[in-house]
Amino acid sequence: MAETVLVADDEAEDLAFLSGLLEKDGFTVRQASSGAKALELLEAWKFDLVITDLVMPGASGFEVIQAAQRLHPEAICLALTGHGSLDSAIDALRMGAYSYLLKPCDETGFRHCIQRGLEKQRLTKELRLRNQELEALNRDLDSKVQKATQELTTLSYRMLTEMASLKEIDELKTSFLNHVSHDLKNPLTTIRGYLELFTDDPKFELNAEVRDCLMKVRKATSHMEYLISQLLEAAKVSSGTVKLERVRVPLAELAQEAIALLQIQADASGLKLELRLDPSAPSAVQADRGRLLQILSNLLGNACKFTPKGGKVTLHVALTEGRTRFCVEDTGPGIAPEHQGRIFEKFYQVDRSASRPFKGLGLGLRIAKDLVELHGGRIWIESQPGKGSRFYFDLP
Repeated sequence: MAETVLVADDEAEDLAFLSGLLEKDGFTVRQASSGAKALELLEAWKFDLVITDLVMPGASGFEVIQAAQRLHPEAICLALTGHGSLDSAIDALRMGAYSYLLKPCDETGFRHCIQRGLEKQRLTKELRLRNQELEALNRDLDSKVQKATQELTTLSYRMLTEMASLKEIDELKTSFLNHVSHDLKNPLTTIRGYLELFTDDPKFELNAEVRDCLMKVRKATSHMEYLISQLLEAAKVSSGTVKLERVRVPLAELAQEAIALLQIQADASGLKLELRLDPSAPSAVQADRGRLLQILSNLLGNACKFTPKGGKVTLHVALTEGRTRFCVEDTGPGIAPEHQGRIFEKFYQVDRSASRPFKGLGLGLRIAKDLVELHGGRIWIESQPGKGSRFYFDLP
């Protein structure tokens, strides 16, 4: 769309010359032969370019420039002046005119000035548009940041609330297990006492069938006591009340004792139980002797339970990367990858079927993990189905 130009000049020859050049270049031109006429046209039409002589009857070119800036802020204003009126041209520039031309105008200079003026106008419009877009983007970004901040605040509050709730639930669960375990332990102790009396005291003459039934009940009672002791131990370790009594523990002696504790179970299951103490292993470690023995017993007992007859369970002790490393290796069925990430969770069992051969609560490995971490160590598993398992833990 062609730009619209107002040309105001009281000299008819100059007015016709400039208007002719502009029309030839494709502009829409409106002419004013006086300042008063120019003001009327500014009120009635929208102009992109205003070219005005500074000295005209009815109203000066300065008034025309002022009116143009008020009515058409984006319009480019050019002042026309004679050679003897340069001061007036400077005043016009101060009032906001883009440039000035000396009369009479030559065609090349006039066209060049028009082109520069319109280019400035185009760049000004583009800059304003880009600023508007930037402001819109900033508003949008600010809105998104506020929304994200609000969502993050809500999420943080939910996380803190849910974490507090989970902690409270865990504490309640631990407290519940603790109380229930104690409540179950007392009557079981009484039951076991009577069973021992009936089965061990010769004054009770029992026939073989009755004795066999009572021995099975006695065995089941012992298993129940073991499960309750596991619950109590898990609750105690989870509560954070376990205090370690660190002493200098001779490693060879401790490892041999751990093997000896499990030897009867291994022999009954037809397993070979070995100790391999690497020459690099330190002679002793600073640890709670009873708790360290408990960790080894849990891991060795677990390995013996799940390794088939004729298999082997080995306890390795070595120094690796500046830490004392223990490894309980078995030749059992191994553990599938999907179970390995959860094997140390409370109550987690790989075989949850009612027909599983070993009835436990799934607490032994969790207790071992908590005790290892209490010593400042870490515990992990390496296993492949059909190729056995290796349970590692190391201590500082």
